Amino acid sequence: MNRRRNPRHPLPRARLTRAEILDTQVNAVVAAMRAGDELHLHFERGRAHWHLSNGASIDPRVAHAVIDCPEVESLDDALPVGGAIPQTYVIRS
Repeated sequence: MNRRRNPRHPLPRARLTRAEILDTQVNAVVAAMRAGDELHLHFERGRAHWHLSNGASIDPRVAHAVIDCPEVESLDDALPVGGAIPQTYVIRS
């Protein structure tokens, strides 16, 4: 039996791997930072929260991958506590 696909229901797209999704999200954050946004870390109720200066919330895994990019720089020093990290990151032109 020969069936035609309904044009309103396109073929399903290939699924992305977790690494590809993470890479896409990191690239989006880096692009926003190149446009002038800053990546901020703040703590609320003992938990770390990452967000861009435009208000977008960032997954911690994405934020840590962004921090590891060589073009990303911290604006401030970390608190003098063991293992503390800076709380504001930018890409300088």
